[in-house]
Amino acid sequence: MSICSDFCDMVDTIFDGLDELLEGTCLAGHDGGKNGNNHKAVPEPGDIIGVNRGIYQHYGIYAGDNQVIHYTADSSDIDPENAEIQETTLEYFLRDETEFFILDYNAPTAFSRWHMETDNEGEEKEEEEGPALFSREEILQRARTRLGEHKYNLLVNNCEHFVVWCKTGISQSRQVRQWVGLCHRILVGA
Repeated sequence: MSICSDFCDMVDTIFDGLDELLEGTCLAGHDGGKNGNNHKAVPEPGDIIGVNRGIYQHYGIYAGDNQVIHYTADSSDIDPENAEIQETTLEYFLRDETEFFILDYNAPTAFSRWHMETDNEGEEKEEEEGPALFSREEILQRARTRLGEHKYNLLVNNCEHFVVWCKTGISQSRQVRQWVGLCHRILVGA
């Protein structure tokens, strides 16, 4: 195998671990009772919450007392000129939506595959270590250190990058990876 191929395989393994961490771990949330949703999930300070916006999901850190820390601007969640990390009301975070979801990071993950090392025969072996998973209190502290930040970039520093960094210390966006992968498949014809 070439070095490039080995590197691509390693990146795929990391992304698969992140996908498993984020995939299928949502709990239904709601708007505080506006629409009578009886199967609500109540977020706790430090939880990552999200809202569906049609073709994308918007994420934030629940700060308690119906406050959310997230990348936003007056006109849109994805306004690169004006977006900044702000602490807003849950209602503002939801905008026109009425339901949100909570990411459950306590679910088992594939991060045991995160680090690879080589044994004496040159064969890869798995190291049982993954990225940090910060406590709710630490997540909230990390989020607050970035309040007022104006470095929004849809591809490398969006709302999902922000919340995953707050939780794991790794700036990642599953949505960006999926869109880039789709574009690559369309352009390459794979």
